[in-house]
Amino acid sequence: MEKLILDFLKNDVGGVSVTDEEGELLYRDANAPAFDGTPEENGCPPAGDCTGPVRWEYWDILRKKVYTVCTRSASFEGRTVLLHQFTDVSEYLKLYSVTNAYTADKSRESEEDAMTGLSNKGKYIQMMKHTFPSAQTLAIFNMDVNNLKTINDARGHEAGDILIRKAAESIKRVLKDNIYGFRVGGDEFVMVATGLSEEESNDLKKRWEAALEDVNAGFEPSIHCVIACGMAYGEGSDDPEILAKIADGRMYEDKKKKKAPGEEIR
Repeated sequence: MEKLILDFLKNDVGGVSVTDEEGELLYRDANAPAFDGTPEENGCPPAGDCTGPVRWEYWDILRKKVYTVCTRSASFEGRTVLLHQFTDVSEYLKLYSVTNAYTADKSRESEEDAMTGLSNKGKYIQMMKHTFPSAQTLAIFNMDVNNLKTINDARGHEAGDILIRKAAESIKRVLKDNIYGFRVGGDEFVMVATGLSEEESNDLKKRWEAALEDVNAGFEPSIHCVIACGMAYGEGSDDPEILAKIADGRMYEDKKKKKAPGEEIR
């Protein structure tokens, strides 16, 4: 038996076991897990498929380990046996999981505005180039927070940060799978909706305005957030960049309406 194993596994780096076709254990070293049931019940290919080395995975629930297994059938004392070489890959899988999570975090950080949690300008530019042009309908809302500089100068940057967070929160409250929110500048935000009718887009604007009212009433009401907003709606082949310019112009007009007499338009 030992010679048979050595011939099969000259460069063994893990545990070794030998079973017959029914799963009876004939040999197992200390590093090999014990099968619970027949090899096939544990995922091992049938003996007829193992004339050459076959690789598969075995999950040892008791030990909380994962193994890659190399199995080959052989003839021993007139019967077919299965030789299994186990390599513990549990730590590799943990490392892979951690690496994937780290990569996902970094990817999210590269696309997310750290202060507000909305997508950032880079993500907006990327989606304007590669995602929004193929939308059947597109509604773009350009937004700008009024009086940020005035609040910063009069009450400090902490108060100005509250304005930014209020603006972001009002947008977050209406986001869905087809409604995207971006912070594209210090006091500049964009919301983009795909697949809505023009009437639904106007309703979205009303829902966002109601959300902003709720945010103003529920959080630091002494620091009132006023946001100018312009919307442009398009269908089919309308260029997103042109729609964005139209929305920006309408936002500027809305900003003038919402400014008090004598206030500087910024």
